[in-house]
Amino acid sequence: MGADEAGEPGEFEDDSDDAEAESEDDGDDGINHDELILGNTTDVILYLARAFGNTFAPYFEQLQPELAAYCTEAHPKSDRQMIIGCVGEVFAACDAVVAKHYQWFCQLLTANSGSKDSKINRNIAYAIGILAEHAQLLFSQNTQDFV
Repeated sequence: MGADEAGEPGEFEDDSDDAEAESEDDGDDGINHDELILGNTTDVILYLARAFGNTFAPYFEQLQPELAAYCTEAHPKSDRQMIIGCVGEVFAACDAVVAKHYQWFCQLLTANSGSKDSKINRNIAYAIGILAEHAQLLFSQNTQDFV
């Protein structure tokens, strides 16, 4: 057996430089880890809404304030884009939440309607379509307020 085969120093290469280089490369590809986490979270929310339908309503009640926090100007427009898309999907799957959160969601859509970002505009258009599908529900709820 030679010295290297016996486990002498220098037998294994130090991979720490490679690991540092890989972590630096990860930061250069434009992926923001907060954005990735929010994207995955909104995906889980909409999948749960699709799976549970109207029984998802009490959970959305707890989640809505947390989602709303990402819709401020302090957060990037990509966050608002994800929230608009997520809530639109939740409204499509769980119509039990539409009437209660309609005003908040319309304010969010209106506040972002002047965006030149095509992804936000696409999600807003989708959300308006979802609201149109629920127009009868919304109309009947609002007319009760006048009676």
